[in-house]
Amino acid sequence: MNLVIALLSARRFLAKEQLRTLIADYRELSDEAFERQFERDKDILRNLGVPIEMGSNSAFFSDELGYRIRQAAFQLPDIEFTPEEVAALAAASQVWQQTSMAESTARALAKLGSAVTDSFSVFAPSVDAHDAAFLPLWRAFYARQVAVFSYRDGSPRKVEPWALVSRHGAWYLIGRDQNKDERRTFKLSRITSAVRLSGSPEAFRVPTELDVAACLKELDIMQPDAVAVVAVRDGRATDLTRRGESIEWATPLPPGFTAWRIPYRSQIGLVADVATAGCDALPLDPPELTAGVRDHLTALLERLHVKAVADDDAKRQDMPDPELLQPKQEERKQTTTSYDQVQRLLSLVPYLQANPGVAIDKVARVFQVTSEQIVKDLQVAWLIGLPGGLPDDLIDVNMELLESDGVIYLSNAQFLPRPLRFTSDEALALIVALQAIREVATGVAAKVVTETLAKLSSAVDANQLGQVLLDVASGDDDVRTKLAAAIAENTRVQFNYFGGSSGTCSTPIVDPLRIEVLDGVAYLVGFAVEREDWRTYRLERVTDVNQLTVPALTHPNPPARKASWFAALGECHSVTLELTTEAEWMTEYFPVSNKCPSPGGFRVDLPVADSRWLTRLILSLGCNIIAIDPPEAAAAAVIEATHALAGLDG
Repeated sequence: MNLVIALLSARRFLAKEQLRTLIADYRELSDEAFERQFERDKDILRNLGVPIEMGSNSAFFSDELGYRIRQAAFQLPDIEFTPEEVAALAAASQVWQQTSMAESTARALAKLGSAVTDSFSVFAPSVDAHDAAFLPLWRAFYARQVAVFSYRDGSPRKVEPWALVSRHGAWYLIGRDQNKDERRTFKLSRITSAVRLSGSPEAFRVPTELDVAACLKELDIMQPDAVAVVAVRDGRATDLTRRGESIEWATPLPPGFTAWRIPYRSQIGLVADVATAGCDALPLDPPELTAGVRDHLTALLERLHVKAVADDDAKRQDMPDPELLQPKQEERKQTTTSYDQVQRLLSLVPYLQANPGVAIDKVARVFQVTSEQIVKDLQVAWLIGLPGGLPDDLIDVNMELLESDGVIYLSNAQFLPRPLRFTSDEALALIVALQAIREVATGVAAKVVTETLAKLSSAVDANQLGQVLLDVASGDDDVRTKLAAAIAENTRVQFNYFGGSSGTCSTPIVDPLRIEVLDGVAYLVGFAVEREDWRTYRLERVTDVNQLTVPALTHPNPPARKASWFAALGECHSVTLELTTEAEWMTEYFPVSNKCPSPGGFRVDLPVADSRWLTRLILSLGCNIIAIDPPEAAAAAVIEATHALAGLDG
């Protein structure tokens, strides 16, 4: 800290020996120890984003190099936020569920002097990054450093990270594959090795013409190019009927069935979708669709009846777990380091000057540490000051008022009036968090978030940061607007809801609580009046919202925010699936664990909270299932597949 202040207060470049004389901590060191400490201190400050310049004071002797920090390059510009914008920033502090990213957001907010206790009451998005490759790729991305890794096809990749994209909770890297010399998109969950950073930072430039939004659209499923006809039991299999239209059919249909024209791209995919509906869907045309569904269900029954899961726990223990090869996610630090303390003091000192008499518990909330840690920081601040180290040069803290009233008064610190500028990491983390809120916010709230982002962009060079884009499955804008209005006005709502597990449409009456985002998908959290319990509704499945005149009631035990959908589930039981390699895709979409190789493919454990959901998954997987443990977990799917086959045979 004293090195920072010495270089900030210098009007000229200060040579190394001058700094050794000015800073008390350096004076008592031997020549060798001073050289090591000085280089270490410079590295720490540069890693923190402190812009240390090297130069000469002489136009004739340029070899007489010294160091300085220009105030304009060091200080964060003064940004004024409205109370509504402060609330948006506070909400941003709760968005990141990944520990390191949450800490980066907290540091950025501390520099802005924003507390994290208030938030938007209606919108509660969350962003997480479970993939082990995320953090090293994030660092490579903002440092402009080449990333080296192995992909699922087994090939080594050497990539210039141009952009990071989150689509419906899954993260993708967009960049130039140096080996192929072309732009490629990589799904982080398919990276099979630890990510290694290669070469020096700022090693490449991101093309100015890069359109990340267009790259994101490339991830969308291709448009349908064929049409099938499927008879669907009325009120059932809504995942099929919502993407088609009902039609008249020339031949008689089973009672209670209606013919639907269903557009599709992949027959394999449509076969799985029809099979998932069980005896509620009957394929009519083309004939190869009927044959495909019959083969799919027949193979499933053969798998479930012929082979049982062998009891090979001992063998499983000897098999290497591929997940162990991935680097572990960072864990929250239990202790603070000197690096952390310097980073915090660069923001703490300006904050205390701008807020004289602030309560220590509020300071602790702003900086997301304990009050005891703030006291330790203040004890260090006593030793910080201008070169010379005389009493009038050092920061003064009124410890008497701190001990008696719990408030902080700091003086003699005018040499550090503004906090350090955002690092790329801090700026990006905060911008992404605000983007997440904007993805689901409506009306005035969306306007506030947009204006907050615009003010932040004035404090950072957005072009230098690179592009991070979020794509949240947030449903219809009109649906979110009506639900947000009902929450704000504390009224009940009724809407059509197309259930995923049941495949039916219901019209629940709900006291809405909030709109939240879990795993890249927006949900309404509310109290279902008829069920007399809290429920979560996926907004993509909500239509025709009707705001009722009845006031919403206050109900006990509202659910807490969770980092992900499966973390928000209640009690789960575990089912072990043995699958062929063709079903590898499911490990990217479901929170499987204990993945290990098996003779026919691989084995995973899957948490299950809804037996209907498991039945539909089993029907969808078909012949890609080798075995299920316990076997009775497949009983409902066996019955459904048997009835569906009987319907196919007329």
